[in-house]
Amino acid sequence: MNQNPEQIARDEIDRRLRACGWLVQDKARINLNAGLGVAIREYSTSIGPADYTLFVDLQPVGILEAKRKEEGERLSAHERQAEGYASARLRYLDNRRLPFVYLSTGTVTRFIDFRDPKPRFREVFSFHRPETIQGWLKKDESLRASLIDLPALPTAGLRDYQINAITKLEASFKKAFEEKLVPQDPDDEPASVLLERIRKERKKNAVKVSRNKTPPAASTDTSVVRKHGRPRKEGGKS
Repeated sequence: MNQNPEQIARDEIDRRLRACGWLVQDKARINLNAGLGVAIREYSTSIGPADYTLFVDLQPVGILEAKRKEEGERLSAHERQAEGYASARLRYLDNRRLPFVYLSTGTVTRFIDFRDPKPRFREVFSFHRPETIQGWLKKDESLRASLIDLPALPTAGLRDYQINAITKLEASFKKAFEEKLVPQDPDDEPASVLLERIRKERKKNAVKVSRNKTPPAASTDTSVVRKHGRPRKEGGKS
């Protein structure tokens, strides 16, 4: 069968969607009750049909814009088009902007979550499962938004260098959405030194545990001696 590049890409996208738990349906045979996650091909919007409109638990949640394989290196050029479908009015529905958008060739896939503080497209390995998106929507904010306001670190039982490492890691998370790195403190020890110290401490703790172990008590069972007599000495008689 001769297929054009667009149809080849859509066939691969269909396959990958199904592998991630989505039901793929044509717009002429829509059944949102068929499963938790339904991807409808060519659903009508106020600016034209979207390649795929994603529904989770009967609600529209996202758009998937399909592109042929040759567009993989320039998917970013199609981001504005995909965002337009997410903001468009879906036929028969009074929807707000959909929070999730995918751009995919079936091989390369980019994703954006508009609930992020500074939304931007990122490359992902696969489509998210409907259960994952359902879980996201039950929360008040996205993962990246929650990283801005992390709860205080409980420091009980932690050593100073552990507190320092975790604190700097959390600071990096908070800066990640701005694509900024936490400035390096010249007084900080290199990560290699920190890891070596952790390794030595683990080894030392393992030695302490082994020393504290009680050796097994000597057997007091004399039944073998009573049955067979005294053990025979090597080179001699019993």
